[in-house]
Amino acid sequence: MTDRKMPKLLFPMMMAILVILLTVWGFYALSTGDPLWFQPVPERTYAPERITIHYYGESTMLESGDEAFRELSAALNQSLNDFRGRVSIGLSEVTLQDYRQKEYVLEVQFSDDVGATVGLNMALNHFLIPVDGRHSGNGYLFVGNNEEWLASALIIAAPQPLFTTLENLGYIPKN
Repeated sequence: MTDRKMPKLLFPMMMAILVILLTVWGFYALSTGDPLWFQPVPERTYAPERITIHYYGESTMLESGDEAFRELSAALNQSLNDFRGRVSIGLSEVTLQDYRQKEYVLEVQFSDDVGATVGLNMALNHFLIPVDGRHSGNGYLFVGNNEEWLASALIIAAPQPLFTTLENLGYIPKN
């Protein structure tokens, strides 16, 4: 009776492929905090506590009972469902002050942590979206936790529903 043995190169090749696959999986699992990172992402749902529109020096705070709040919440959920990546650009104190006092930005605050919803493995409860002025036109979403802002911004894949809703509410960019 002859014993069939595997060819001598097949086993090391299979082990090398297995090690490469485990390394790739481990890298993404550790960097995203999600061991099932390869599965499709469920639809993201955001429930803001407060939305503030900073419109060239005037600030309008919207809360859950307002019709404009409901419209903007729906537009946020539609626009922030997909991201194209991240860019290394942060918010300085001067930029943040300019946004709130001179430019047109949307500021969204949450009572709960939305870090996992965004796809980041950190506590987040604050969004800032430039609509007109510095950093606008790029779909940037600055994220933070209690006024501590991340040193990078997410890039919104389809920000247009949010901008259209803002225009329908009468907040039209001046440029």
